[in-house]
Amino acid sequence: MNTPSIFADWNTSEGVATSEGLIKPLIATSNVSLSALEISPGEEVVPHKHDGLPYFEVILCIMEGNLEVIAGKEKISANPGTFIMAHPDEMGWSNKSDRIVRALIIHAPPPAWKSAGEFLDRIKSWK
Repeated sequence: MNTPSIFADWNTSEGVATSEGLIKPLIATSNVSLSALEISPGEEVVPHKHDGLPYFEVILCIMEGNLEVIAGKEKISANPGTFIMAHPDEMGWSNKSDRIVRALIIHAPPPAWKSAGEFLDRIKSWK
């Protein structure tokens, strides 16, 4: 397999504020994508449908802060080092803390993009 090297920096990558938090696409190929997610205090996302997209898997990795994650019928207190994989239509979260939560999101395969730039453009179109 001849995959090119891709480099990204969470601190300098462009992001877009969405209903799920500030999303910064970092790396994406036709097989997997990695995005940074910053969730402000008080932000909440209820599980929601991803209508019109093919099925994809999502892994949420908590890097900083504490988040309450809804995964199916479970509520999980997610602290740094917690990894959660749930059906994308059954995952939501709530930041009940007083600080920003920083997490990574892995999509496999990416539902509708093949590069971080394509994902960024798609997020911008959600507004």
